[in-house]
Amino acid sequence: MWIRQVSTLQTARTDTPGTQNGGTAAPTNTPDIRVERIDVDKVQKGTREYELLNNPPPNTRLELSNGNVYVTNASGYVEEVSFQPRLVKGKRDARQTAVGKEGYDSDVGGHIQGCSLGGTCDRVNLFPQNANFNNSAYKKFENVIRKALEDDKNVGPVKVRFTRKDPNSPRPDTVEVEYTIDGVTRVRPFENKAGG
Repeated sequence: MWIRQVSTLQTARTDTPGTQNGGTAAPTNTPDIRVERIDVDKVQKGTREYELLNNPPPNTRLELSNGNVYVTNASGYVEEVSFQPRLVKGKRDARQTAVGKEGYDSDVGGHIQGCSLGGTCDRVNLFPQNANFNNSAYKKFENVIRKALEDDKNVGPVKVRFTRKDPNSPRPDTVEVEYTIDGVTRVRPFENKAGG
């Protein structure tokens, strides 16, 4: 399935009355986005689902059955993510170390959705992170979410956006996190460097 990208985490509508050709006009400089729906219960090494999550295709919106959405750029690197955090511990494996080696010598493979918040070690959920940033500023953000969940607060979906000076680089330069706790939305920008 293909859609015209309006906003990477929103799909273009084609049934809006009164618009040209019956649809919402999309910016002309955005690529066509392919949509892939993935049943997370079928993700096992050797499956199509595993391949999509660990070798994501370019210009693709991966919609997972658990509600997570990953949108890739023209180089196949994740640009935007939306996920519902939950207190479910994920497993770590060698894929995390491999992703860290794609960045700078000072980088580690860091999770977008932390392992302690239901995240996996699939490639779409990892990016090269400065080790200090991973263990300080980004960890503090994860701790805010974790504490809110532990305190039974209403935690809405988290949206993460990446910017890269070089779109062909696996390593983002900045990370913007948007999250909602008890109806209050916060946006937290980070730089992918020591101190964040």
